[in-house]
Amino acid sequence: MATVNENNPTYNSNKDPLEPIYFMDLSVANVRCFGETVSLDLSDGNGKPARWTVILGDNGTGKTTLLQCLVGMEPELGGFWEEKEKNLKGSTYFPRISRDETLLVKLGILREKITYPTIEIKSFFRGSFFTSLNNALENGYFFDNNSLCTSHDIGTLVIYAYGASRRMGEGSVAATKNKDAGASLFNDNTTLLNAEAWLLEMDYAIKSTTGEHKEKLEKRYVQIKETLKQLLPDVLDFRLKAITETQTNLTIEVETPYGWVDLKSLSLGYKSALAWMVDVAARQFERYPNSDNPLGEPAIVLVDEIDLHLHPKWQRTLMKRLSGIFTQTQFIVTSHSPLIVQAVPDANVIVLKRINNQIVAENNPQSIRGWRIDQIMTSDLFDIESVFDEATIELMNEYEKILLQNGTGNEQRKKEIEKILNERLGVYADRTFFELYRVMMKNYMKKEFTFLTPTEKLSLKEKIAQTINPQTK
Repeated sequence: MATVNENNPTYNSNKDPLEPIYFMDLSVANVRCFGETVSLDLSDGNGKPARWTVILGDNGTGKTTLLQCLVGMEPELGGFWEEKEKNLKGSTYFPRISRDETLLVKLGILREKITYPTIEIKSFFRGSFFTSLNNALENGYFFDNNSLCTSHDIGTLVIYAYGASRRMGEGSVAATKNKDAGASLFNDNTTLLNAEAWLLEMDYAIKSTTGEHKEKLEKRYVQIKETLKQLLPDVLDFRLKAITETQTNLTIEVETPYGWVDLKSLSLGYKSALAWMVDVAARQFERYPNSDNPLGEPAIVLVDEIDLHLHPKWQRTLMKRLSGIFTQTQFIVTSHSPLIVQAVPDANVIVLKRINNQIVAENNPQSIRGWRIDQIMTSDLFDIESVFDEATIELMNEYEKILLQNGTGNEQRKKEIEKILNERLGVYADRTFFELYRVMMKNYMKKEFTFLTPTEKLSLKEKIAQTINPQTK
């Protein structure tokens, strides 16, 4: 039985004894592309939730569906939102998906299906990321067509979810604020909070009040500006653009290395990032009104294709910066970028693969600490055969065949290919040849020397490497 202490759904971090809740796992079966049960491990392997979980996989393997299922497990009180404020004390919580018919339809779940869909959380994690009061809640919380829900003490679990189409709304805060913090994950046409209107409204509120409330608002205004300056590359400052004869509306300007520009004139990448980051900030400010640092309070944030519209340099720094600001947030994201995987080497990585017409999840497939981007791309994480263009790959394949034939009758062609590759690859030629030899040895050893011990294989590899590539001596 989940209970809250106030007659207000807003969480008070200074008074509410309930500790924050995070996801530790997710199991899904018979939902869209998922037939047999697919289980995600959302922990860090040491009994705590992973601060970052990155879900990889080809298009159509269910990455977005898994995020939507997590949204469906957000706790709802019995009844509709209008009924929540009437009697919060002692109320039972249910998975949102068991109370929201539209969510069932969006996930393609029909109650009359012969094969019942299942979405299950086996355990949650209760407590702060950085305290010693942590413990797992077992036998958690599930939805299926036989037993719609069970209750649990999860009233402090809060989820904000963002789809790939993260567009900033137009109009006032009231017009663009959505009660459903996960709406954009289900509908590409859903817009997010108008960041400019929200900043303007906060500026107006500061000028319209006095005393402690004014100081509190000023502190938050400074906090959000500093946060955005840390998260958005080359954004130096924000300011209010005054009304003039030609400028009849108040607007927000952004200082860049090229001067001041209107917020609405920023690139799609900036506006997309601003949209969801300001949306998270606004919801945290509202949820934790008495906190000295609402952005550092507990939350779970889901982002679909977090790398979308972002320059590679930005992708490499974004996750670290987000972790430094949203210090008690569990991030679960999807991506198609090796740079996102490389950015947080300790991230919990999950790879979705299609095998024999079934989607399977490979949890924590391998450690990539210290790996180059090309190594990550050609690993099992992305399953790309080569980082070279097709013409170069054809030359390398031909070169490999000649080597396997010991160069018999093809010495002239071998030299021609070496010359072409050296000219084409420049300073990277030596490394490329070495990688080619390494892959050849790996494949050859798998086929011909399975009987050797690991030590014998290593010794043989070194001898072969020195034979076919004297530069390795």
